[in-house]
Amino acid sequence: MPTRLAATLVRLAESGHLLGRLAGEHTAHRMSPVTVRALVVLQLEGPMGVTALARRCHVAQPTMTALVRQAEEAGWMRRRGPARTTRLEPTAAGIAARDAQREADGVLLEPRFTHLGRRERAALERAALILASTLERDRP
Repeated sequence: MPTRLAATLVRLAESGHLLGRLAGEHTAHRMSPVTVRALVVLQLEGPMGVTALARRCHVAQPTMTALVRQAEEAGWMRRRGPARTTRLEPTAAGIAARDAQREADGVLLEPRFTHLGRRERAALERAALILASTLERDRP
């Protein structure tokens, strides 16, 4: 039987997934969730190859290869180094596009939560900070 904390974390993960889907259903020209994840991984962990990035983003290597090709065409990622040891890195345009996507998602999601009171909003803000700081600290 899972602990109360384990059950709460699973509900948060499920809710996060649903929030992402809700935002994605209404955003034109949306950056795919895997592209967002790849840009975040590259920004936080530094340049890496396609295979390593695929592993970190939990997708197959051919899927990541196609995603990287699209991201390069959009100007969101670039390759550095010789062919055999090439490393991917996010571009300033990629980080800006990811940030714009986050902002658009927030605008779309906010109306669903305007009914919350001050304490509930503060609880959500605190939960988001706790999750972000814990996951950042425990990042491999």
